[in-house]
Amino acid sequence: MVDEGRTLCADNGNVDLISDLIEGYANRVEPLQTRRASEEERLGHRARPGELSPALTSAFQRLARDVLERSREAVSDEHVAAVVRSQESMRPTYLIGMEDFTLVTLTGLSVEREYSDLPLEWYRPPCERAIDYAVRTRAGEFGPCSSAVFAGLHALDFDTARQAGRMAGEARLDGVAAGLVGAMKDQSFVDFRIRDGEAVDLGAAVPRPYVRTLDIAAGLHIGYAEAAGRRPAFHALGVGSPILLPLLSLLGDEQTYLAVDSTAPIKDATARTISLYVDTPAPRKLKAYRIAEFWLADNDGWRCTCPYCRDFTERHPPDPAKARVWWRGEGERALSAADMLAPSPLAEFLPILSAPGDEATARRANAARISHNHWVMKRIESSVRKQGRDPDALRRFVAETMRVYGALDGSHPGWRAAAEAAWRIAEESSHELERMSGG
Repeated sequence: MVDEGRTLCADNGNVDLISDLIEGYANRVEPLQTRRASEEERLGHRARPGELSPALTSAFQRLARDVLERSREAVSDEHVAAVVRSQESMRPTYLIGMEDFTLVTLTGLSVEREYSDLPLEWYRPPCERAIDYAVRTRAGEFGPCSSAVFAGLHALDFDTARQAGRMAGEARLDGVAAGLVGAMKDQSFVDFRIRDGEAVDLGAAVPRPYVRTLDIAAGLHIGYAEAAGRRPAFHALGVGSPILLPLLSLLGDEQTYLAVDSTAPIKDATARTISLYVDTPAPRKLKAYRIAEFWLADNDGWRCTCPYCRDFTERHPPDPAKARVWWRGEGERALSAADMLAPSPLAEFLPILSAPGDEATARRANAARISHNHWVMKRIESSVRKQGRDPDALRRFVAETMRVYGALDGSHPGWRAAAEAAWRIAEESSHELERMSGG
């Protein structure tokens, strides 16, 4: 692939190690979270820094310190050397350096900074360790390395990310790779964010993933630029939500490298609740059963012109007439994800949106949807790239995208509000970065 002029990234394959660490602490953290929820109920709002009882705060601190110690023990130099050998065997353009697992484990356990109330300085050692791995990898201490090395960094919020980014900039690293899978999988809600040690009110409780993802990405960029005078080459690991691509783009400029990767387009296409991506009139995910419901109400159906949907529907044409007869027999009730799965008759009538009973057809439907979702992500990336040479044009493009996104029917109001909050972070940060990096 590199010989063809493409950029190839070699990940470090730590997913299983991180998952094992998180699972090992699940029983210990559960009673703490129960106590935290009880205290928040008495407070009447989500806990902010310093608001939990001293006893519970101390318990969270002990857990965090134990995670820090266990993370130090989880990876040996021999393991790092084996990973680097595997990465280098791919002859990548760049590789993701070994991580420290402390912060990603805390994120997976939902141990927030406001729960443990640990000082910002406490979060330096995990980042120092990851940066040290990157420096040593680039220097060949773990074996020959001809690739660029991006430090694998984690953070919990803007401030911890800014600190990590500044450290990476001081080390003049080739680039930064932010592990954002945990942030994207977060199922909690938040009504504030932390910046410069202060709680910034968001106005309403919103799903946390979008806010945390942009906080971390923006903090890493700003911290790096403060130290190095330029933006970092940046790889966002695990960011696959369509609306986040234009938001993240505000952090880059035409002189820097910004990439994302995610298995979300695959998982969304094949999950029990099937989702398909669109980029018009704005980037978002559409649940297949909602598409079907709209189609059956005598509206236009799924008429995607991508080569993958077109090829599949030519081979397996939908039968909306039969689907409507079935739906009317169901009293035109609201559909659910289960209606798109065999043995539901709807799975046979609308196969592009479904998991039909025939295994071969179901596999082809999955493949078509996976390719479709990646096709849409590429279209979003191309649209952003067209605007990227002019910061003001890019901001106008993203602002218009968000205006349309916010006005769309059917979008969950909580996720709309979360995207708006993330956009404010990205917009504000884009101006800061332009002032700091001169472009």
